[in-house]
Amino acid sequence: MSEKPNGDEFWRLMARYVPVIGLMPGCVLAGYLIGSALDHFFSTTYLRLVFIVLGVIAGVVQLMRILARDK
Repeated sequence: MSEKPNGDEFWRLMARYVPVIGLMPGCVLAGYLIGSALDHFFSTTYLRLVFIVLGVIAGVVQLMRILARDK
């Protein structure tokens, strides 16, 4: 029989996991903005894509760290 979490437990879990929702889009957006700025500064066209990929990788690593900490 599983126990239903009480109200305090629910809000504690929400406070822990709601920031995870914005983690991936935030990392990708940061990579896009940094890449776009560097593309503009250096007059290139590929740095945006490189930094988007780095943003995705950073987001996955952070997500794994958050979930591993909760085990």
